[in-house]
Amino acid sequence: MGAIFGFLIGIGIAAWIGRVNFDAAVVPRFSVLPLVLAGSVAMALVSAALPIGLLRRVQPAIILRGE
Repeated sequence: MGAIFGFLIGIGIAAWIGRVNFDAAVVPRFSVLPLVLAGSVAMALVSAALPIGLLRRVQPAIILRGE
């Protein structure tokens, strides 16, 4: 959902910048949407890899006992 909202907001901002600064219409390229979605999923997976790796090493019984 974040990638879709970001894509739509990006289209709006690009259209505004094109109109204000260049007096030109910006045509959205929906062929970029799959790349945006894939990039968002890849970034989420990479950013979750380190915390998940650290959590796999934690032993809950030791933490709950306070050792």
